[in-house]
Amino acid sequence: MNQKRNNRKSLFNIHLFFAVLITGGMVACAPKQPTLPEQAPEGIISRDSMVMIMTDCFIAEGASKQVQVQHKNVLLHANVFFTKVFEKYDITYQEYKKSLEYYHQYPRAVDALYDDVLQQLSEKEAEVKTR
Repeated sequence: MNQKRNNRKSLFNIHLFFAVLITGGMVACAPKQPTLPEQAPEGIISRDSMVMIMTDCFIAEGASKQVQVQHKNVLLHANVFFTKVFEKYDITYQEYKKSLEYYHQYPRAVDALYDDVLQQLSEKEAEVKTR
């Protein structure tokens, strides 16, 4: 009985060893993710500003969908909402798009950016619900 248990344990250890070895090899061979520089280059909106702008853009998108229910010309209303957001932050659509494309070059950083946007949206939603 002990012999069978020891054989199973040895077999398990061998499988575990190879699983760790293969996983380690996969991780070591995976391409390195680029790291977002501390300072955004010239012409790129700062990360903190992007969080605020993107948060407002998601709110604008939601508002335009509410208007969609009432009106047929959805694109016109959506453009008005987004134009107001860009005016609020004194940027153009092209600057926003260029900055968004820049941040998308850094997968981990853009994930964190969207996490911060979701956090901001959650906080705004909680704020509205407590009124």
